[in-house]
Order: sequence, then C-alpha cells, then structure tokens
Amino acid sequence: PKGVVISHLALACHAQSVIQSYALNPSDRILQFASLSFDVSIEEIVPTLVAGAERVLRHNEAAESVSAFLQLVHDHKLTVLNLPTSFWHTCVEQMGLSGSVLPESVRLLIVGGEKASPGILEQWRRTHPSLHWINAYGPTETTISCTFYELPRNGPLPNGSDVPIGRPLGHARAVVLAIDGSLAPPGAQGELCIAGPGLSSG
Repeated sequence: PKGVVISHLALACHAQSVIQSYALNPSDRILQFASLSFDVSIEEIVPTLVAGAERVLRHNEAAESVSAFLQLVHDHKLTVLNLPTSFWHTCVEQMGLSGSVLPESVRLLIVGGEKASPGILEQWRRTHPSLHWINAYGPTETTISCTFYELPRNGPLPNGSDVPIGRPLGHARAVVLAIDGSLAPPGAQGELCIAGPGLSSG
C-alpha cells in the first residue's frame, strides 16, 4: 500500500546482517514463501543469493494447505523457512491435530509480519524443542527486518503476554525513548526509535 525508497547501501547492509544472524551458507536450501509484493520476499531473495544458498519457490498449494506445505519442505529438503506469523500459527495448530512435525532438514524457522502468539509458541516448543526459532520484526522503512528474538533452544519460554521482538540486527540500533526524548529506563513505556544504514531514504 506504500512506496518506500530503499538505497542499495541499506539493502547490502541488511543482507550481510541477515546472513550473519541466520548463519546462512551455501549448503542451505531456503524457501521463498512471500510474494514479490511483500518486502520479506527481498529478505528471502538477496541474502540467499549473496550467501550462495539455493532459493526454492513455493507453489500456490503450499500457501493454501499445511499438508502441501509440509510436502514441499520434505521434497526439497529445505533448511530455512521464513513464514508469515499467521501461516506459522495455522501450521502449528494443524500439525498439532495431525501429530506431524517439520522434516529434519529444517534447521531454522523465522516468523514475522504480525505478533506471535505466546500460546502457539508454547505449543510449538512442545513439538520442536530444539529447532532454531526466530521472531523477526521491522517496518519496511528499516529495510525489512531490523530486530530479531531467538528462542533459547531447550530453554525457557519468554515471560509476559507478548513474544519479544529481541535485539537489533548487526546493522541497526534500537532504543526506547521517553516522551522528553531521553532514554527510557528498563521496563518503562516509550517510543521505539530505530537508526542505522538500513533506514529508508524517503
């Protein structure tokens, strides 16, 4: 619904940070789930190619059926999945009903675009206790993702009623400012302000 001017520098910095944070490498087989009209598709394309990994396109059925999606992941031995949070919610619920899990080839699952449900995350942890899971956050104006929260493997779930958005990717800074523009103390409400070379030009 909006046009955002992103520089080549912003995209290059984002790609390098994603490659490092997600440990992307040439042996990865990465799903491109998002359509080209959604900014996350760029996060699925550019870091994958820069890392020398293989990009696998999804077919329409995989976005409409959890069983078709799981079959796609299995058939292509995908290692990294970057899914819209709502689709991940549906997958967890459906896999819970069918008793299925993600294929063993998957080493990393990233969700983003909407708030993740703590209840769904708890259900996910029961069936995938050691799978690397990341909650990514970022408005388009910060060149897609700019923060990420890594769920500790085999560790405790986050406290509170929300799944955290985590800490900044390597190319970004994120601070919470009070109403007077000063740094808000820990736990206080404030405005999230993001800086770094990933900011849009307009």
